Amino acid sequence: MIRQLRLLIAQGRPQLLPVSMSVPLAGALIHGETLGGLEIFILLFIGACAHLGGFLVNDLMDFQLDRTVATRQNSPLIRGTISLRSATIFAFLQFPLAIFCYSVLLRGTPLGIASLIASMLCSFIYNRWSKWGSIPRIIPEIALALSITLLCLTGTFVVSADLQAMHILFGAVIGVVLLFVNSIPSGIKDIDTDAIYGARSFVLSTGSYATDDGTLFLSRRLRL
Repeated sequence: MIRQLRLLIAQGRPQLLPVSMSVPLAGALIHGETLGGLEIFILLFIGACAHLGGFLVNDLMDFQLDRTVATRQNSPLIRGTISLRSATIFAFLQFPLAIFCYSVLLRGTPLGIASLIASMLCSFIYNRWSKWGSIPRIIPEIALALSITLLCLTGTFVVSADLQAMHILFGAVIGVVLLFVNSIPSGIKDIDTDAIYGARSFVLSTGSYATDDGTLFLSRRLRL
């Protein structure tokens, strides 16, 4: 059981976990209020739930593609050391767990709960349509940035229901920064494989491509 849990966490990009965990906590701290130890722990835990749920859902959506990607062959899901069923259950368990912790343990406001649920829905939109489907690829990218912004504001609502422009701007900056740090570099890294196997990422949709010899050409829109 413990080994399976460790493998599931390993599948969820644990090297990026501290960044995601800090998002709702940062949203609470920006208000300037002093937080108790339990509040800090629960906010970090909610960030961890959002992270693990989001990345695992992404891996489930891209499972068939990832089986062909050389750099993904060591992941527990591709190796078969965790099953699709256990990954699915663990991934979707994170969302009600986060909502429970926020609403019951933190006594979150309805506005904060709505913000957390909206963040999760935006994360799902990104995972479902960032490479597949016919909608414009900019929409999932906006959804990802909005998901992070809303997760940050979820932390803000723990200390105050009085949302100010500064709080929204702070959350939006975090969302955009993490979008450029994670999503777009990931699309550039996978550009060759995505093109070969029919995935249509945001990077590819801008007209960027990689040649047979591995040379990367980024479109002018992406460079801007």
